[in-house]
Amino acid sequence: MPSRETFRSVHSLTTGVLDDFRRALFPLVTFEILFKCVVAVFTLGAGAIVLAILVRTTGSSAVTNDDLVHFGLSPQGVLVGAILLVSTLLVLVLEHLGVMAIVARHQRGQGLRIRDVAEALGTILVRSWHLKGTGLAFLGLTAAPVALLAGLTYVTLLTRHDINYYLHDRPPSFIVAVAIGGVLGAVFLAIVAYAYVRTIFLFPVILYEDRTPREALHESLARTHGAILRFGSILLAWQAVGFILSALLVRGFAAIAALLLHAVAARLWALIPTVALLMGVQAVLLAILSFFLVTTHCLIIIALYRERNQELGVGGPCPLVPLPERDARSLRSLLRYWKAGLVVSLASYSLLCFGVLRGLAPPERVIVTAHKGYSAIAPENTLSSFRKAIEVGADYAELDVQTTSDGVIVVNHDRDLMRVGNEPRRIRQMTLAEVKAVDIGKVYGPPFVGERVPTLEEVIDLAKGKIRLQIELKYYDRDDALAGEVARLVEAKGFEDQCVIISLNYEGLLQVRRANPRLRTAAIVTVSVGDIDRLDVDALSVNSRHLSNSLIRAVKSRHKDLYAWTVDDPRRMLNLIERGVPNIVTNRPDLLIRIRDELAGMSDVERRLLAARHLLGLESELELRASSGEGGGGEEESP
Repeated sequence: MPSRETFRSVHSLTTGVLDDFRRALFPLVTFEILFKCVVAVFTLGAGAIVLAILVRTTGSSAVTNDDLVHFGLSPQGVLVGAILLVSTLLVLVLEHLGVMAIVARHQRGQGLRIRDVAEALGTILVRSWHLKGTGLAFLGLTAAPVALLAGLTYVTLLTRHDINYYLHDRPPSFIVAVAIGGVLGAVFLAIVAYAYVRTIFLFPVILYEDRTPREALHESLARTHGAILRFGSILLAWQAVGFILSALLVRGFAAIAALLLHAVAARLWALIPTVALLMGVQAVLLAILSFFLVTTHCLIIIALYRERNQELGVGGPCPLVPLPERDARSLRSLLRYWKAGLVVSLASYSLLCFGVLRGLAPPERVIVTAHKGYSAIAPENTLSSFRKAIEVGADYAELDVQTTSDGVIVVNHDRDLMRVGNEPRRIRQMTLAEVKAVDIGKVYGPPFVGERVPTLEEVIDLAKGKIRLQIELKYYDRDDALAGEVARLVEAKGFEDQCVIISLNYEGLLQVRRANPRLRTAAIVTVSVGDIDRLDVDALSVNSRHLSNSLIRAVKSRHKDLYAWTVDDPRRMLNLIERGVPNIVTNRPDLLIRIRDELAGMSDVERRLLAARHLLGLESELELRASSGEGGGGEEESP
């Protein structure tokens, strides 16, 4: 149980930090605003440079999936990745160093004009370049063996069969691999945390004692010796406090916003400005919270530095003093621009109102795509699952195709049948007869015993005139004939207007186009860089968690279709519908169809209220009803 002395120490530390925060609030706010603006400008510039390198390297305005991996493993990709990593770390260091520099200069009565602070930061960075190199080398040397051991663990334990088998069945080798990965991750985090706590006084010693970076590092190591656990506990406790504050802020805002929305939902003229105002307030509150947490984190380090110096009898920082008059005048002069700030705020608010008006418009009727058929109640990618999808009323069924050793196109997701039929051989190494000999239904349950892997031809015969298909080309092995064979089979079956060919492999889609220009194609996108809406396809099938509103608008402006995969959570279904996603891929087509029907039966007021809550990221009653008893699970599967 904590002693009274401990409580007094914590109270003293908290009081001192909050007092320092109050005294230096104005210059800290000014720094944070200017810093974020500068970072935004440099981020845009860096993004343009990276995109230019990618375009020059790949010859395309967008790079996705396999191409992005290949680029990342190339010398140019490694260099770009290293630069981005260093830049990200530098931004974090600069923000914390800037806060500490302002507080230190304030306490020492030094200038706080923008030029003064910028010069101080620049000087410290130039003088400590070798320390930054040492820090990066330490991170690299720490991460390298961890990554190597993780890679060896993966290769040794998780490559004998398709990765989906391990993720689904979780055999002992998977449990062992996860345990090893957890231990390696914990060791890496512990080493990094230890190094961080040992160096927390680096910047305070430089700023307050005018030591060289090398001397400051030695002083930080010396002064944290014997108090590592205490300092680490305090910093960790503050992170917990930050998490609690964030949760309280979000819940409090949600409660107040819900009351306001219900009060004005019946009057559109009042709902639009209210939602826009709430969105603005929400953004400001989050920015304030972020600023408060970063700043107080730095102030805690300074307070610990001051406390530790007193324990060791070393001179430390003085309490904050009033700003020198010249700096106070310089900072207050920024308030002269309040008129420009007001104009910008009003313009932003007007644009926000316009965006809210568009967001409150009724969404299009969502198209339901059953992922691998109705795979929640029948074995995936089987005739049974496609029949169930037809029975429940799905618009599309998504399926995966690859070829056997004798060139027949069969429907299966993994490279082998281990997960669905306990057969470890790769499909590409099996004949059709061997594939058909495997019972893929008995693993699922007695009602499906005897279910076999269907051919694409069998699925088309079943689906024709009943359900459309999204046919995904799977490339586990080199198979130059797959795209052309699928295109020819679809044409021979007269099924061209009832399907779309999709794939992670962009070159495969181009082959489909060359084989049959009338076929529609869709690129599956997991990760990407660049304008993926410019890809030469008819649709994009995007990981729902990476689907931004700007991409939704861009795809629609180019008159392309958009599919979001794989969504089983009713909350995310509603969110995507309200954001205007026209086609959702799910393992639970029945649930999505029910939500679609409920939306269609809503009154205008109910629908506007639902849309307003989604714009603000608030949960709705419909989401709670849809999710109750449904389990939701299965979110974020591979396409």
